[in-house]
Amino acid sequence: MALSAAGTLAEVAGVVSSGLRTILGASVVSVCTAGTDGLLHTVDVAGYPVERLRAFATIPMSAPLPLTDAARTRTPVWCSDRAAVVAGYPAIAGSLLPGTQALASLPLLVADRLIGALGVTFLEPMPFDPAERSFLVAIAGQVATAVERAGLADAHREMAETLQRSLLPGAVPALDGVAVAVRYLPAVAGTRAGGDWYDVLDLGGGAVAVAVGDVVGHGAAAAAVMGQLRSSLTTLLLAGFGPARALELLDRFADRVPGAGVATAACVLIDRHSGRLTWASAGHPPPLVVGAGGGTFLRDGAGPALGVAVTRPRHEAGAHLETGATLLLYTDGLVETQGESVDEGLVRLADVATGRRSAPVAELADGLLAALVDPAGAADDVAVVALRLLPAPLRLEVPASPAVLSRVRREAGAWAAAAGVPPEAVEDLQLALGEAAGNAAEHAYRDAATAGPLGVALDLEPDGGVGVRVSDAGDWRPAPDDPGHRGRGLQMISALARDVDVSTGPAGTTVAFRLPPPVVPPARPARSSATAAERPATVAVTRQAGATHVAVAGDLDQAGVAAVGATLLAEADRGGPLVVDVTGLGWLTSVGIGLLLQVARRAGGRATFRLPPSGPARRVVELTGVAAALSRDGDAAGRASGAAPTP
Repeated sequence: MALSAAGTLAEVAGVVSSGLRTILGASVVSVCTAGTDGLLHTVDVAGYPVERLRAFATIPMSAPLPLTDAARTRTPVWCSDRAAVVAGYPAIAGSLLPGTQALASLPLLVADRLIGALGVTFLEPMPFDPAERSFLVAIAGQVATAVERAGLADAHREMAETLQRSLLPGAVPALDGVAVAVRYLPAVAGTRAGGDWYDVLDLGGGAVAVAVGDVVGHGAAAAAVMGQLRSSLTTLLLAGFGPARALELLDRFADRVPGAGVATAACVLIDRHSGRLTWASAGHPPPLVVGAGGGTFLRDGAGPALGVAVTRPRHEAGAHLETGATLLLYTDGLVETQGESVDEGLVRLADVATGRRSAPVAELADGLLAALVDPAGAADDVAVVALRLLPAPLRLEVPASPAVLSRVRREAGAWAAAAGVPPEAVEDLQLALGEAAGNAAEHAYRDAATAGPLGVALDLEPDGGVGVRVSDAGDWRPAPDDPGHRGRGLQMISALARDVDVSTGPAGTTVAFRLPPPVVPPARPARSSATAAERPATVAVTRQAGATHVAVAGDLDQAGVAAVGATLLAEADRGGPLVVDVTGLGWLTSVGIGLLLQVARRAGGRATFRLPPSGPARRVVELTGVAAALSRDGDAAGRASGAAPTP
């Protein structure tokens, strides 16, 4: 049984159940853990009808059952035939499956600690001779160790994930004139909590701040670092610092936080009234603005990652966010795919976002995840923040005359188009609004010498729907009971809109309805252009001309760092000139960047780095600004480049 490869308690129990049924020919295998609540908790049962399992989800230790006897007494229970089972445990006679002839129940013990119980049943009598008993006891010992290990791992994972969730913001603030959607997608089940974060802050006076960031690593340590960086950046932004200055001060803080090196962050300030954007980033993928003209990445405010000792002031850039356009901030898990450059992932992101730019922000965010993240689960955590400026509500007051209906439709269409409402939804709005306004123009002031006022109110709602109110101050003529050519206006409105309400009183009539959010086609996974196969990291060490040459090739991701990191660090500590050649890298992640920085710091002025001249790894080097940091830490300005140094 491949117990060592099972990482979670459920996986361990599944391996045990399927393995023992194959190895022993058992008909039913059950794995339980012992809780501090005096109960056995069933983790997995193979071979027993699903509809009968609910009764055995938890089992009191006092229950007269073979499993509980084995757990209580810490001694195996052997029943070699059905008669022995029924005689020893009459309470389970009714729950035995037809054909059950023998069973064994064994305590799961590690040293003297009770971990749980293991039960196996057979469809034929079993003598349970000394050899068979010894074998099952040995199996139970292995299972106990694996169950304890997996249970502790589950507990640590849950603790890390709980810590991470507690450090992320709760509800997004309600912001007038702004629609916001946030999505956080943890990595595939079984991995640990990561260090991604996001924040949306109402700074007052119409200002909004949006920030995202990513800390290297996983688990409670990464979550703790994430929490410190997020809370620090939040404090700086609330104190009134702009994006660049806030990141400069965060840089100083990151230098004092173990594990914060090579963390990335992006920060954008939005003026809700003017649409003015101000942003800066630290080694983070660029924000994306998606509007009627397509997608535009905000690259001018880019700077190196946090914790790489930036010597120059960070700078910020500005732009204008049009009404109806959407600002997207995200973490690298959304755009990174094994074997391709970050730029290719950015192109896919822009294509998908542009194709769904008319969708409500919540649907847009969901569509990005559906199209860009592997359906089997994200390889890395993904955080997405989508923010859209909503147009100011449209308010019109015109004479209730047929002559102005075209103006009402025209102004409503222009307003909706500027708000990013798709053309087909604009047409529905104009049609429904035209019907409501036309009814008022026809019926409200039929006895008046001149047309009275007609009020129109349009509000774009956060989900992309449009609220409509058409009001007059007249005495509306009701529709006939038998609608021939009459009454079709309200019928059409009801067919196009939702929540239609007609309120008539002494002050006039108001027709209110809601155009639902536009229906956007389901997202399709965007085809990746990656063709490169995964390559495990390798390291080769040679000594020539008085220098040590270390060549690293393949993929320097988390697995690659685990494979070659010890060798690299040992050579950095050895002494003497050191040449680190990473031109053969295919894939480089922030974890790999962290290893290279550690090598540079340990080797000091003895280290020279040959960095990738092109490809995905080079793009990561440029995005993180690590080349200068490697040169500084190696005391070899200009040597951390694509050029080959002279030993």
